[in-house]
Amino acid sequence: MENPAVVSQVPAKLSKDYDKQWVRFLTGKEDAKLVRDLDSFIKKQKTFDPPLVIQAYISLYIGDDLTPNRN
Repeated sequence: MENPAVVSQVPAKLSKDYDKQWVRFLTGKEDAKLVRDLDSFIKKQKTFDPPLVIQAYISLYIGDDLTPNRN
């Protein structure tokens, strides 16, 4: 998976926290805690997209299909 921060600049004050979240995502450990931390991070930084992308990656990984059923 490509780090979303590659295409979206991470502000210096957020870099350390975001990097920790990205590493936790890649290792696949503490997923429940990561999801909570991402939610908190997004509430504080509403215009910072990479945590949203990580949440989308997690949703895809667990098979959380949010698209409507088109039968």
